[in-house]
Amino acid sequence: MQHRPDPAAHRLAITFARMIKEALAGTRPARQLQAVMRADRLEQVVSIQRMGGLTGIRCTHVRADRPAAGTVEAVACYRWTSAEPPPPGGEPAERAFAVAFRLDFRRGRWCCDELQIIASAQPDRAA
Repeated sequence: MQHRPDPAAHRLAITFARMIKEALAGTRPARQLQAVMRADRLEQVVSIQRMGGLTGIRCTHVRADRPAAGTVEAVACYRWTSAEPPPPGGEPAERAFAVAFRLDFRRGRWCCDELQIIASAQPDRAA
């Protein structure tokens, strides 16, 4: 059976991925996500936001699927410029991370019930 993308699920995942990006970049107060995210999942985002230094964060890819009615599972890939000083004569390193999340529709709204942030361990100097 060939996978057929679900445009509505993809749009929802892109919107949520943008909200995460804005919160991590500090351009959206993380508290604005309280209405759409479980408190323990929001704390993951807040703890990264507090560290700061996510310069030039951008979402590079979003993949979404609807495994069941009322559920969207997705992964969003991000890149950002590392705050670490570049090597002599070099460019600032880029880092990558991904956010896997599940959105469930209940009580008339979508809510993030699962969220996992997967960070790269080393800067990507080839980018």
